Amino acid sequence: MGKFQDTMTEIADWHFRLTPLKKLALYVSIALVGVAAFVTLDRSHQKFTCDNGGLAVVVGHTDNNTLWDIAENHCTGNIQAAVDKLFNEYGNDIQPGQLIKLP
Repeated sequence: MGKFQDTMTEIADWHFRLTPLKKLALYVSIALVGVAAFVTLDRSHQKFTCDNGGLAVVVGHTDNNTLWDIAENHCTGNIQAAVDKLFNEYGNDIQPGQLIKLP
């Protein structure tokens, strides 16, 4: 047998020697590590920062004056997360001259 097959045989033998309770504990531990890794990666993916001044003014009714454009011009990182925060705060109804506090 090759080295890979020997290794797989050893792993299989080790797995079958585990009691059902130890197998359950192993599977639960692996699942918890996977969930923790997913949550950590998801949180880091959601990060964004906006200008230190923290304020933006809606200039007028143009196609370039959406929440996305405001976030894109004043924030870095995950723009979608910044837009979601702005939308939760202001909705879709922004007016010319309105002062918007950046998240």
